[in-house]
Amino acid sequence: MFNEKMIYLDNASATRLDERVLESMQPYFFDTYAVATSEFGYSQGIEAREALQKAREVIASYSSRGICFYFRKYRIQQYGN
Repeated sequence: MFNEKMIYLDNASATRLDERVLESMQPYFFDTYAVATSEFGYSQGIEAREALQKAREVIASYSSRGICFYFRKYRIQQYGN
């Protein structure tokens, strides 16, 4: 069906978490835990928003066809095509 390697990002139920993911996420579990979508602009929220933006850019860089990020049914950000 596809010639590209599938990247599975949904860890909702039974998928094992990769150690590299845990390592990169630890600061956001313990140090910079804030609401990244907050509109009030407090410093931890801004730092979390910047980290979220960077993570989306990194994920999008793996796709040659573009990628969309959704929150519920709403498209929140699109990269590429």
